[in-house]
Amino acid sequence: MSEDPNTTNEYENQAIQSIGEKLYLDDETADVFFAVKSNDDDVVERIPAHKCQLAAISNVFKAMFYGKMKELGDVKITDIHVSAFKEFLQFFYLSRVQLTMENLCEVMNFGHKYNVSECLNVCLRFLKDSSISEDVCNIYHAAIVLDLSEFKQICENFITLNTENVFKSDGFMKCTSKVLCHILKINLLSCSEMDVFKACVSWVKALSKQNEITKESLQAYLGDLFYEIRFRSMSIEQFTELIPSFGHLFSINDIQEIIQMIQSKDFKPKFFNEKFRKAEWDEVKIVECDRLADEEVEEYFYMNPIESITFSTNEPVLLGEFDCQALKVYRDEAHHDLRSDLPTEITITENSHSCGSSRILSQLKANLGSKNKTVVTLTEPVLIRPGFKYTIELKQSVEGHCLKGLYMEEIVNMDFDITINFHSCNISKDTKNIVSPISVLKFNRI
Repeated sequence: MSEDPNTTNEYENQAIQSIGEKLYLDDETADVFFAVKSNDDDVVERIPAHKCQLAAISNVFKAMFYGKMKELGDVKITDIHVSAFKEFLQFFYLSRVQLTMENLCEVMNFGHKYNVSECLNVCLRFLKDSSISEDVCNIYHAAIVLDLSEFKQICENFITLNTENVFKSDGFMKCTSKVLCHILKINLLSCSEMDVFKACVSWVKALSKQNEITKESLQAYLGDLFYEIRFRSMSIEQFTELIPSFGHLFSINDIQEIIQMIQSKDFKPKFFNEKFRKAEWDEVKIVECDRLADEEVEEYFYMNPIESITFSTNEPVLLGEFDCQALKVYRDEAHHDLRSDLPTEITITENSHSCGSSRILSQLKANLGSKNKTVVTLTEPVLIRPGFKYTIELKQSVEGHCLKGLYMEEIVNMDFDITINFHSCNISKDTKNIVSPISVLKFNRI
């Protein structure tokens, strides 16, 4: 009787795993030792390994041990600490590895240096599954230096979604100018440009160890990065608010150019970055959150001139448009004189679950239709982040309007992995959400 090939393969894999576990860090069978500095840099530790085991996975080690220029004696390693080197060696011996955030950057570096692709793959998965708030700037630096695009993208997405916390972290205060440069080039950050400027000032203070900085010290540390701050994304009110505390950091020419940038979209600055800090909206890649259910109800009258919806998401997205159902607005109590449109002020607010604070993301005006639905396009798409609630408020100048009654869904699943939850809705007698003017939200993926 022939053996089940699946059973045979499983047994062989277990045997190989068992051998690897016995050889890992075993000095009795080792034929090479690595001299690696300890984590406190005072002691050098000899780490045992096996040439054939390393050469089988890394062509760099193969050339080192079996090439023309063979390594003799202990191999000195100076650019990694002993704990990180032991984590790196796991990839040559163990089927399951354990990584720590403390050593991740060094392990990434060695995975790249010695061309161990599985090491980088596992580091990438580890990074996706971990909280990297305090370490993101160090990891970002390693990803930039090693030119690892997927690692860079994860770090940039994290910085985009958690900008304020990143700017407050010790890692940011100690980060290199190369990292700061890349952060300033990210087109979408979840804070105002005033916060970006203040973070740069705090970074200079931390590096210079000065409580008060001058324009000279700002230039000495920031250099041309000062001109990468997107002052064009500020309002004139926001910029003038900076002047009392930070005006001494700007020259007269700086101030004149920034004011011209803010006031005129057509103005081409000579020194400062002319771009707005915003994400690009792609009409082709719209993902719709359609709240409309199949059932209809009677006309629902809105006597309050302020209507709103509040929602949250499980995945980061960009909100760029939404559909508003047709509203009927009468000029007289007899409902004979129908208005053609309804001027409406729209405000989108981000509300924090934890601290109860709120931040206005967008304000615009629109005329809502009386016969057909209105597609409202935001002047700039806004970032919708998990962990926050978002409110779209419609404020009309008149009362007494109504619209065709339609049930709305409380939870909408899109593209399998994106879920939008609606909060504080009006509830009908059969527990379904009653009509709301906003029926469809339109998103782009991040």
